[in-house]
Amino acid sequence: MLLLKHHALRNLAINAFKVISRNSSSANFNYYKILGISDTSTKKEIKTAYYKLSNELHPDKNKSKDKEFHKIKQAYDILINDAKRAEYDRTRIKFAHSTSYNKSNTSNDNEFNYKTDFSDFFKEKPKEDFSKVISNHEIKVNLKFKEAVNGTHKKVTIKIRAACPNCKGTGCSPGTRMTKCPACFGTGNESYSRNSNFFHSLCRNCGGKRYINPDPCEECEGKETTIQKKEVEIPIPPGAQDGQILRIKVLGKEIFFRLSVETSKDFRVHGPDIHTDSVISLSQALLGGTIRVKGLNEIMQVKIPEGTSSHSRIRLQGKGLRRISGTSYGDHYVHIQIALPEILKENDKLVIQAFAETEDLPNGTIAGFNPVPNGNQIIEDPNGSIKSLRDVLEPYNHKDEEEKPENKRKNRGKKMYTIV
Repeated sequence: MLLLKHHALRNLAINAFKVISRNSSSANFNYYKILGISDTSTKKEIKTAYYKLSNELHPDKNKSKDKEFHKIKQAYDILINDAKRAEYDRTRIKFAHSTSYNKSNTSNDNEFNYKTDFSDFFKEKPKEDFSKVISNHEIKVNLKFKEAVNGTHKKVTIKIRAACPNCKGTGCSPGTRMTKCPACFGTGNESYSRNSNFFHSLCRNCGGKRYINPDPCEECEGKETTIQKKEVEIPIPPGAQDGQILRIKVLGKEIFFRLSVETSKDFRVHGPDIHTDSVISLSQALLGGTIRVKGLNEIMQVKIPEGTSSHSRIRLQGKGLRRISGTSYGDHYVHIQIALPEILKENDKLVIQAFAETEDLPNGTIAGFNPVPNGNQIIEDPNGSIKSLRDVLEPYNHKDEEEKPENKRKNRGKKMYTIV
């Protein structure tokens, strides 16, 4: 459809130039002269001249002036548009100096020159795609980790099409207004005759809108709106996550905001759950105890159960991020790591060796020990230190043997959190 429109306009231009060239010389072919103005005339002077001539030559008033009316309409359409006018001025000079345009040329040559020199006037220039300003476009919003956790209001600068601030959305220069179309007298329709036939169509001057803009706003060029930068404040919900897209209505338009949350140094985020690592000593792992754990908004005391193994997870229910849908919260998982001493003191080593003699090994052997029934026997004990400890621990070893396995940890105490 656009291609057919392009060819129709180009042919119209070719035919118009043929008519003018048959009735005048190349020196007299001039859109400015058709409107009776100079080539330095302003837009206001062009409009004034066109409206005056259109009232005099309109086919409804004088049917014999139909051709003249179309000439001034064509001249006005070219000269009122800055881009077309500049192209016309450039091509007019080229046309006037072209050796291919003279009276000795044949009609076919002239037609070729019309096409090559003036078809550019009616090429549809690509329009700026303002749809990419808002629709189908995500605006990135950077958030600090704390802002994402607790929620906030973030100021964001966006580009949006809004009413022109110069003309307040009227499209007219300040102090002016739309006027009735002089071509159709505000009816939006026109009638004309061709070869004794009468035709009715939308007014070619106003496009059927009934009104024209005699003095368009210079800032928006009569389009009533412009692309503007606006600073807006958008709400960020608590528990916002990296990559989450918010659909928010701003200035009457729905806009998509993609959240980019900075990485936390203390927490690993997996959905609404957060994960941290905590290091405990060997004594804490064997005997239990408490540790301090940094939460999202507080420092928590967490109980370590007796006999906790390395890489266990302690679940702190409801201490994670707020879920996107609903009012519930995720969990905080504490990953336990046991720190073993790299170098044992002599006393510590004796205690561990004494413990090793009574330990039931699940597999393998202990360095420096020989496996014996019901335990292990140390190979070297030059000072008799292990024997002394063995004698001290002997009564307790018999007591442990008498106790039932299911009662060994009977009085451990209630756990504050669940190990998973």
